[in-house]
Amino acid sequence: MKAISLFSGAGGLDWGFHKAGFRILSALDIKPDAARTYAKNFGLKVNPEPVLVEDSYAVGDIGQSRLGYTPKGPPTVLLGGPPCQDFSIVRGVEKERAGTKTVRGKLYLQYARYLAVLKPALFVFENVPGLLSSNSGRDIKAVLEDFSHLDLLPSRWREQRRFSPESTPPLPEDLASEEGEIPRYTLIYRDVIDASWHGVPQGRKRLFVIGAREDIALDPEGLLALKEALSGSPALRKYPLTALEALEGKALTELEGVYGKILQEYGGIYEGKGAVEDYLRLHGGKPGDPLFERAMEEHARVLDVMGWSGVSLTEAAEGTYPDGTHRRAQESAAVRERMWEIPPGENHLAVKGTRHEVEGRGFSLVYRRLHPLRPAYTVVAHGGGGTWGYHYRRHLSRLTNRERARLQGFPDGFLFHGTQEKVRSQIGEAVPPLLSWRIAQALLELL
Repeated sequence: MKAISLFSGAGGLDWGFHKAGFRILSALDIKPDAARTYAKNFGLKVNPEPVLVEDSYAVGDIGQSRLGYTPKGPPTVLLGGPPCQDFSIVRGVEKERAGTKTVRGKLYLQYARYLAVLKPALFVFENVPGLLSSNSGRDIKAVLEDFSHLDLLPSRWREQRRFSPESTPPLPEDLASEEGEIPRYTLIYRDVIDASWHGVPQGRKRLFVIGAREDIALDPEGLLALKEALSGSPALRKYPLTALEALEGKALTELEGVYGKILQEYGGIYEGKGAVEDYLRLHGGKPGDPLFERAMEEHARVLDVMGWSGVSLTEAAEGTYPDGTHRRAQESAAVRERMWEIPPGENHLAVKGTRHEVEGRGFSLVYRRLHPLRPAYTVVAHGGGGTWGYHYRRHLSRLTNRERARLQGFPDGFLFHGTQEKVRSQIGEAVPPLLSWRIAQALLELL
């Protein structure tokens, strides 16, 4: 099983396929720091030019990239998630979500180009759910039409070029040379997946589009099984893995003592009775629910598989990880005092009208503390002013990058390269690796 990866970043989407047994032939992205992180974890060498050759990570603009070798048969799967900023609902009003009207928004055409040239058996395309609504739904329609009628891509590309030359590059030579030899693809899956349904301790929704080459016969029952597998575990959908379990390295039933300390720390501004009792109440469960018992087994399995079991990041020393990702930031007295007044699960609005109020902040993630009994909020890649994510323990404030990595579903053995800000970006931009592993396993079953 072979895979080629585009818009690869630090390798979140690729890790799951690598763990499932796929050989990653080559990868490509524009960021050198992400390339070094990838190379460190996947054993590929870094190629400073945007030329895809076997066993290397090519660095550069995908629009200037090319294949540097003749593939020995098509790869099994093409992976990739083009930049999502121009589709994201975080941008707010429609006029700021320009989508495919921008150069960056049209990068999906480069993904389609490699799909046409490489002719993989399957492809996995990832983006934000906002792609479904940007430009009043016209963007997703264009993406799906181009993927499912890939044989028409050269003519559609030329049409796009005439219509908007500023945002569409000239037709690449390799795509022009493939004209008449491009297969069609059948879209076998298109839906939004919440990573928490698959054991990731974070509420993170992403759109996945999966296609298969038309000449490949797939069992209808297998396709139904794929959709069922990607819908997640019923136990995890109702009882997701929590931030507390992920960062403390133990299943909820073993954390009554730690949870009791959290209740004591907040002295009345955050109240509860016990970890299991409060968790069941928050998630609409009842004592004795067999689905809860099954969920606890799945939680323990995730902790074990990811290498988190028995390792508390709350207690771990800063030098525990050789890549320096568990150093705690030195924050200003104003931030420390503000966070002291914000209970778990709440944000800057908890101090509105006090001297700790943050003016002009409309985003819910600003100065938001983790809730210990829920999955984390979406781990973001960029931003200042309180967007770093904050710990559920009162005496702790900004999350370390290693804590963000766990909440994003990275195994503890995954090491990063770069400054604190670069690593934060690599983590926040990644597909949760644990989720990608679930997808890879489901596709293996289908094949």
